[in-house]
Amino acid sequence: MRLTATIAMTAALTAAATLSWAARAVADPVADFYKGKQIRLILGFDTGGGDDAYGRLLARHMPKYIPGEPVFVPQNMPSAGSLTAANTLYNLAPRDGTAFGMTHRFVPLMPLLNVKGPQFDPLKFTYIGSMNSEIGLCLAMKSAGFRSMDDMKTREFVAGTTGAGAELTTFYATITNMLGAKIRVVKGYKSAVEVNLAMERGEVQGRCGASYGTLKSTKPDFLTEHKVDVLIQLGLHKDPELPDVPLLGDLVTNEADRKALELITITRPKPSG
Repeated sequence: MRLTATIAMTAALTAAATLSWAARAVADPVADFYKGKQIRLILGFDTGGGDDAYGRLLARHMPKYIPGEPVFVPQNMPSAGSLTAANTLYNLAPRDGTAFGMTHRFVPLMPLLNVKGPQFDPLKFTYIGSMNSEIGLCLAMKSAGFRSMDDMKTREFVAGTTGAGAELTTFYATITNMLGAKIRVVKGYKSAVEVNLAMERGEVQGRCGASYGTLKSTKPDFLTEHKVDVLIQLGLHKDPELPDVPLLGDLVTNEADRKALELITITRPKPSG
């Protein structure tokens, strides 16, 4: 019995040692790195808007998908339509996996189009994914009297934007150059929420680049109470809920312009759902 017990004990110790070695061998260095750390999540948007809400939702749920489950700490950096956030992420943030960022869709395309302001190489970012897929809108307060894009060709449309990196700014230039629209841009608003308020106060008459899903969640009365006219959709495909609103590409006849539009609107593919 004693010999048997000794043999059994030796076997048990051997097995325990083997398991201990195996555990060390398969230890996750990624989990070891992230455990107890904080991840800086740079949000190129002001607080309170739809994009900010998406970012904070990401901060809440992303840790469970990263070994070690680090804590995500959102930091808002809305300057220049989230261009400042992209420049900061590229030039100042650590490149060890402890800094993430969210920007407007168009920002990564800016260096490719020789737009002034970017201080980064978009091909050297690691792209993780997109929070949603939805159409953009160009809309005007009903009181402003703009019912279609043709109205912008006959009188000036005063539109608000958040800065250089926002789609708002980009599409204004695109619409002006391709369709001959008369648009005066008012810059400097920190967020889409501020632009919406400016529309209601009469400081501006409308905006372009507004995400349809975000508008429905943050400013539903614009749509349900018919306070705005939706002039065009900005994307590659129409939203099923807006079948009668034309795409910007539908209004362009020049083939070169159409190809350019495909590049600009590729960041807004077919709406999900």
